[in-house]
Amino acid sequence: MLAPFHQIDVFARAPYRGNAVAVLHVARAPSAAAMQRLARWTQLSETVFLLPPPPGSAAHFAVRIWMPEGELPFAGHPTLGATRAWLEAHPDFSGDELRMHCGIGTVRLRIERPHAGHAAAGMLLFFAAPPLRHAAVVEPHIVAQLCAAMHIDTAHVVEAQHIDNGPPWLALRLASPAAVRAVSTRHMHQAGALMWGVFAALSEQGEAEQTLLVRTFAPASGVVEDAVTGSFAAGLARSSMAPKQGNFVVRQGEQLGREGRIVVRSIEGQSWIGGCTSVCFKGEALVEDEEEEE
Repeated sequence: MLAPFHQIDVFARAPYRGNAVAVLHVARAPSAAAMQRLARWTQLSETVFLLPPPPGSAAHFAVRIWMPEGELPFAGHPTLGATRAWLEAHPDFSGDELRMHCGIGTVRLRIERPHAGHAAAGMLLFFAAPPLRHAAVVEPHIVAQLCAAMHIDTAHVVEAQHIDNGPPWLALRLASPAAVRAVSTRHMHQAGALMWGVFAALSEQGEAEQTLLVRTFAPASGVVEDAVTGSFAAGLARSSMAPKQGNFVVRQGEQLGREGRIVVRSIEGQSWIGGCTSVCFKGEALVEDEEEEE
């Protein structure tokens, strides 16, 4: 079947500088095998199938999120990409809140429009950072394994925590931005199935809005290095590693030629993860017409 299709660039102020996600609007889910095959073919970090919400749900829409080598219960830039695609399909929607159903439940969404009406120009989209499912110090032998994969010395690691919010992220704070930039991706197979990110502060804690330099990696899932990663930023925001004031900006993607920017805001105790989106391609895509197997 032919399905409406959008390719959205997420977390960048201009097109082709952030992280792309393919969004296919389907009335029912194809088989898992068909979705995986399409996601592997696109070779994007994630491909989203945008679905009607389940019966009785308060959500406006549902998503299935696929990496080239597996499905994710939740992911950040696919969430905002799917939200932008849903708004493109519902041009008369003028509200400022939405709800999305996914593998971790219902995720709250916010829309900030700088201009009156429905204009998308300059619009910022945010999702509520979900609670951490697992938060603990990363075991020293795992830190050593990751450092070997990145070809850096363990002495560069200041602290390391599990920040699992759907994707099982590990977060390693490094001693400096130079240490983050020095990470090599040539030996990532040594990390096995682990998903992790490294970060360091680009500005001082005392500043009103701290900036973090981030890189993330999921080689076993087909993504050696991700361009911009909202779920990792959300995990950081929910962890004790977050800047104390709760508001910060993530810069990510410079090693890949991107200009990713993630805005993290703390509003009444809730962390919101947001950024700009751009519609880069739209049209129709061929989706294998196989119903999800029971």
